[in-house]
Amino acid sequence: MKRFKLPRQLSRQAVGQAAVGRLALGAFAAGALAMGALAIGALAIGQLSVGRGYIRKLRIGELEVDKLIIHNQKSAS
Repeated sequence: MKRFKLPRQLSRQAVGQAAVGRLALGAFAAGALAMGALAIGALAIGQLSVGRGYIRKLRIGELEVDKLIIHNQKSAS
């Protein structure tokens, strides 16, 4: 019965590529976490930008104020 043996030495290039891959994955995860926190913060404040407009909702006790603003760009012709 033959035993499977792993190579004892890895090339420097393989080690470097693995390190770069881990670094890229970490940066992607950090960016995704930051974007999620930004979206949650925008919803918590009550202001959400959609396209050319934004929706704002303000709640103070029983009072609730809604505002929808759409920006219209006119061409200079």
